[in-house]
Amino acid sequence: MFCQKCGNQIPEGAQFCTACGAPVQSQKHTAATWHRLGNFLLDVVGAIVFTWIVTFLLFILLAATSVTDSFFVIPLMLLLYSGTLYYIFFESIWQRTPGKWATGTKVVKLDGTKPGFWRIVGRSFSRLIPFEALSFLFGHYPYGWHDRISKTMVVPATHTVEEAASINPKDKGQNSVALIIFGLIIAALILIAIIGILSGIVLASLNSAREGAQEAHVRAQLSSLRLDAEMYAISTESYEGFCDAGNSLLISSKLDSSFEYECNDSAEEWAVLAAPTRGSRWCADSSGELREVNGALYGATQCPIY
Repeated sequence: MFCQKCGNQIPEGAQFCTACGAPVQSQKHTAATWHRLGNFLLDVVGAIVFTWIVTFLLFILLAATSVTDSFFVIPLMLLLYSGTLYYIFFESIWQRTPGKWATGTKVVKLDGTKPGFWRIVGRSFSRLIPFEALSFLFGHYPYGWHDRISKTMVVPATHTVEEAASINPKDKGQNSVALIIFGLIIAALILIAIIGILSGIVLASLNSAREGAQEAHVRAQLSSLRLDAEMYAISTESYEGFCDAGNSLLISSKLDSSFEYECNDSAEEWAVLAAPTRGSRWCADSSGELREVNGALYGATQCPIY
């Protein structure tokens, strides 16, 4: 324990400082290692939720106004600094992030008073220093680079200004390297899980978009085949033979190898059904209709109605 007046180390059990004679008061400390770890883990999740909400609202706002597409880079840029904005927003207003509310802590200046806006900005951007989280591994107290650079500290929320100011910079509490390493591992697992979930959502969206594009492609090609069939009928005065070798090449050129197709014709009718490897089946025939179907043609020259 150290004297709150002169900083001299005081022997255990002493009631007065041996250097200046000041009475020994109950020593106050900064937040413990488990507090800082809890803040970190909870705020990882909080920053992600904050990012989703802010980005979603910005996209809605920009989409509802008459702005050029270049303005949509704004929410995309926010994604890069979402964690920093998260800390600036909460700590500059309340001195506490949701994580600090949960653990009952707050951020203060070394004199115990509320940090100003620009000090919080500096503290928040200091978190972007590569491997900044590892700075908690060094020293005898949980005090990271973003604390040192901004000259701030995290203390229990119950501390008054005077109590926080009485904390001796030489005695900010004991650190736990094992707990910090454990916390970093847990945080890494959380991030991996979140990235995995988001990747799954993106892949599902891409698959859905791919299927939609494939269906749009087959519908467009079947529509163009109707014109080919009419041109064939004008030249031959019949649809018969439209699906034979020569015209099958025409059909296969429009419906690439990713589609299976069936083509049937007669003198008065024709029908072509295309089945992509994934997605819906589509059918076009001489009636001029293009419809989604479930079955096959089975030799018919009209699209099935089911």
